[in-house]
Amino acid sequence: MVKVLRALLVFLFSTQYCSADTTYYENGKIQSIYSYNHSLTEYYMNGSLKRYVQFDKFLRKGKETNYDSLGLITSHGKVIFNGRKHGVWKTYQNGQLTDKNRYKFGFNKKYKHTPSGKRMQLFLTYGYASWRGPCDSAQNKFKVCFVPVAGCVVTRKLLFRSSFHNFFVNVRLTARFGINWEDKIYECCSCSRSAPN
Repeated sequence: MVKVLRALLVFLFSTQYCSADTTYYENGKIQSIYSYNHSLTEYYMNGSLKRYVQFDKFLRKGKETNYDSLGLITSHGKVIFNGRKHGVWKTYQNGQLTDKNRYKFGFNKKYKHTPSGKRMQLFLTYGYASWRGPCDSAQNKFKVCFVPVAGCVVTRKLLFRSSFHNFFVNVRLTARFGINWEDKIYECCSCSRSAPN
């Protein structure tokens, strides 16, 4: 048991600290630096900072800050799932705060409502078929929006966090529409397509 635990700790620390920086150059100038899989730093051609991203961890959201070519901040906020905006994002112009928006999984929260104004549940999808969700009329009827967060390449962190989020959405939708609510959504789409005009 001790040997297994020791091997596991060695593996975790080696992947954490032995990964190297990766630097990309273009025309002899540094364009971006990936630092130990923790952050990304991008630069303009004049050498000023363009973007700094601190990647999200297993239980913590990442941060992103964008700058213009003069070095003034243009926007910053939190990111999740491969750089999707999440939480409050602030936008600046000439160093002055101009706008604040709330995002959830890359979507502006004020646009995730049904036409009647009801708030929609966000069900996270990934994999090959994640980009083909049910039709809009079914999503509005069931008050659920299918949000693709990744394609075929997924990490354990993404699987854990999206499954954790979907568990609570699934409980709410099961309580309202029954245990096979996903089948009902797709049936609603097939019925609306076959209905005569």
